[in-house]
Amino acid sequence: MATVDEGQPTGTDPAPGTGRPRWGILLTAAATVIGLLIGGGSLLRDYFGWESSPDAVAASPTAHLSTPTGSTGPENGASSGTVPPTRTAGTQLAGLPAQGGASNLVALPRALAGRPGYERSIVVTCPENTPRDPHHEVTYALHQRYLNLTATIRPYSPEDPMAKVYVSVIVAQKQDDGTVNRITRGGSEARQDSTNTLSASVEGADEVTLRIDCELPTTLVVLSDAMMTAA
Repeated sequence: MATVDEGQPTGTDPAPGTGRPRWGILLTAAATVIGLLIGGGSLLRDYFGWESSPDAVAASPTAHLSTPTGSTGPENGASSGTVPPTRTAGTQLAGLPAQGGASNLVALPRALAGRPGYERSIVVTCPENTPRDPHHEVTYALHQRYLNLTATIRPYSPEDPMAKVYVSVIVAQKQDDGTVNRITRGGSEARQDSTNTLSASVEGADEVTLRIDCELPTTLVVLSDAMMTAA
């Protein structure tokens, strides 16, 4: 009959000195620590991600910019160029009544009616070129309200397109003693085939007179776009 030694272990339980169960505990603990480290690293990365990934900010360079209030760039229609000044309105000479020499004014010839450049023109007849009729004049009252007079001289001379005309601008200034000074401020020559521009200062003038001299008495002097700039 077999006997059992009570001092020896029974069954297949490992001996206490082999350490096999302790390695399992260590491996389990190590796995737990590694898991904690990985989880903690993820939290740290999420929390301090702006330090570890600066490219995320650099990828959006305009993220920190804001559009200034009231900016006027090309996208909202504002122009960066210099705005030209508004032109001063003038007075058409054709809209003023003639104070003198109204009998020397005639209607625009039918052949010129409707042509571009002849709108609101004044038409002055030429003198007979005799001692009794050396030149024709038309006078307008200005009352010192204007600075400059401009017009385009367009002679109409079917008999001789080469016939010349000359238009003089004469201003009248009343003096304190009752006298009147008449001063020629400008003039210009033109032909039917060669129009010209008339420009003269009328600053300080109480009246302005347009004097017409012609080579051919049958010529008509058309002044188109006759404009006076207000003072």
